[in-house]
Amino acid sequence: MGKKNKSYFSTYPAVHYKFNELGYRHGPVEHYRGDEILAIGDNFTVGLGVNGQETWPECLARLLDYPVLNFSLNGASNDWMARKTEILLKYFKPRAVIVHYTFSHRREATNKVWTDYERITS
Repeated sequence: MGKKNKSYFSTYPAVHYKFNELGYRHGPVEHYRGDEILAIGDNFTVGLGVNGQETWPECLARLLDYPVLNFSLNGASNDWMARKTEILLKYFKPRAVIVHYTFSHRREATNKVWTDYERITS
């Protein structure tokens, strides 16, 4: 394999990540209504590598003209997504829930008491 062409990356647009006070990539908690569409997933749903307005939950919100909340975590397992969905349904009465599951072989560590922050930094 030849030398990487670094000039390609010099023109790549900057990506800015903004997370709310709960650590999710959408607006402030004070704007939650309770009946939004919930999007739950891993780094693809977080929008790794794209700006916030380019994530699929944001694109869907514009398409439907209806709020979509992005509850996702880089590297999330399907187990995490199922637990997060169960927790969210205690607080929301969503119009819809979309879970973008990851690879079936992606399993999490047996330590189920980790916080989301510990999961992405360990």
